[in-house]
Amino acid sequence: MSFQAKPLFAALFVASALMLSGCNDDNKQAQQSEAPQLSAEQQDIAKYNAFIDAANGASFAKDLENHLKYYEDKIKQQKPLDNYSVVSTYNIKIMHENLDKALAMTGNLPELDATAKPLNEALVKLEPINTELSNYADSKGYLSDNGKKAHEKDAEYVAALTEVVKAQQAFFDAIEKRDEINTRTAFEKAKKDSVEYYRAGLIVYAKEAANRSDDFFTSTGEQKASDAFKESLDKTGEMAEGWNKKITEANPKGCSSMMLSINSFLSSGRQAIKHAADGDYKPRSGMHLMNPVSRDAQSFTQEFNNLINALNMQRC
Repeated sequence: MSFQAKPLFAALFVASALMLSGCNDDNKQAQQSEAPQLSAEQQDIAKYNAFIDAANGASFAKDLENHLKYYEDKIKQQKPLDNYSVVSTYNIKIMHENLDKALAMTGNLPELDATAKPLNEALVKLEPINTELSNYADSKGYLSDNGKKAHEKDAEYVAALTEVVKAQQAFFDAIEKRDEINTRTAFEKAKKDSVEYYRAGLIVYAKEAANRSDDFFTSTGEQKASDAFKESLDKTGEMAEGWNKKITEANPKGCSSMMLSINSFLSSGRQAIKHAADGDYKPRSGMHLMNPVSRDAQSFTQEFNNLINALNMQRC
């Protein structure tokens, strides 16, 4: 999905040994003293899902892009600053903690370990200079010293952030390759006509629709790209119907929150197809600053991320 913002990644369904429900007072002590023995596959899934938590955190490339866009020229020219900002210290902290957790877990995911470790190290190097400049920015110190500290420290900050961005992209690339394998394998291995089968199918075809949306939006709705996009959305809809049926069989109340996320995703994609068919994507005079293609692409990406978030939360 290169045309839009970074999409989120889906966690795998964790095997039952990792999904322990609450226990009563009589057996609570026994269960607490006997930690579940996880199979190698379960360990890999748990570790993978921990990496997914890190991958679905902040993307620092946009932070770097915006920083250079708004501050680079003034800092190079040693001009006073009327504004200044750096990366959220919270985003660095959470990313660092999630990577620490995943790297410490048992599991055989060498390609993720190999890219997560350099990212974690880059974040450790970024954190001190970012914290110093964050306090400077939050207190508007640049108004007191006419940007003197930013002029002196910004090059160091940009260099450290650039290393984080490079390392994070390598991590994203590794996650994406593993994510493609895992989602397809989970779908193919799941028992047909089961909740797990339809959930995995939802992810496979929603991701396929998201990938095909690149061609659709970059071609401004060209017919072949539109047909392929529609096909993936329709397959996602079929999986959603099957999933909803199985959930409702187990619980007549169903899962309205999940269906809301699914339907919003499908609606966004289908509305974009209609906009293209109606000629809304054709250039015209007086078009708003955000053209219809960009608007629909951003909306669709957001609905995709909302769907993946809902699936990852596993409320139903």
